Amino acid sequence: MRFKNIIFFQNGSIGDFLMALFFSENIHLADGEMKIRIVVPRNKKLLSKLVEGYPYIKIIEANSKNFGFLRLLKFIFSANGVAVHATPGKIPNRIKFLAKALSLNPKSVLVGFKDIGRFNNLYSVSLDYDTSVPYVETIKKMVQAMGFSVQKEAPFLKYKKDGDILSRFNLADNSYILIHPFGSSKKRSVPLEDIKWVLGKIRFEFSSLKIVVSAGPSEKKYIKELKEVFLGDENIVFLCDFGLNILSNLIDNSKLYIGVDTGITHMASFLRKDRKSTRLNSS
Repeated sequence: MRFKNIIFFQNGSIGDFLMALFFSENIHLADGEMKIRIVVPRNKKLLSKLVEGYPYIKIIEANSKNFGFLRLLKFIFSANGVAVHATPGKIPNRIKFLAKALSLNPKSVLVGFKDIGRFNNLYSVSLDYDTSVPYVETIKKMVQAMGFSVQKEAPFLKYKKDGDILSRFNLADNSYILIHPFGSSKKRSVPLEDIKWVLGKIRFEFSSLKIVVSAGPSEKKYIKELKEVFLGDENIVFLCDFGLNILSNLIDNSKLYIGVDTGITHMASFLRKDRKSTRLNSS
């Protein structure tokens, strides 16, 4: 065993967290005894559903409000493989210093990426982040920088399969289209009038298929309006604020997934689902 622990600092977004799972799985396949911890500043409760299929991964939520960084102090004297995620912006200095503290053991390694901020010299292995290169390849480069060989070439999301979910929503396997039209902001979401047009168009063109529309907790008012527009249409199912494991099951069993560029669409990609990621509009 090269290290006692692997500690990966990640930003808490769904899409980047999925890539952290891909990194972790490669490490685990190379050394099944490795203890892996992913440190996030937010969303631990949400992201915990994504690690149900990865019992060797633990999530630590650490930010200035919960003093979660104190939980990391016990690892300071261990031989750790520490990694800091890539970003086109800059990593907060406090993360760089904490990551350095966790890699003070002579047998430790700290892998990070040069950014526009300061203190890039803290990394023992400093990588260049090229946004023109697929992020999967960047993750593989991190695995190799840790001293491990790449064990898995392409990511795939393991999730807890639940056969009761389809019956719960009166759905059948491969008989519906799942649409996730909402992003992390209004600018990244499909306008409500365009969603209505798209749903009407799909209902007309693919009348044999049901439609499932998923949304997060901040879109409840939009889902309420859509329900009023399509009142009585039993072939359209509206889901709001359901867990990631339920969405994973629904995406994986759908005939087609349609969504904007957001974490849920990244999930569909990791499930290798037939999908269409687009900026939909009625024109």
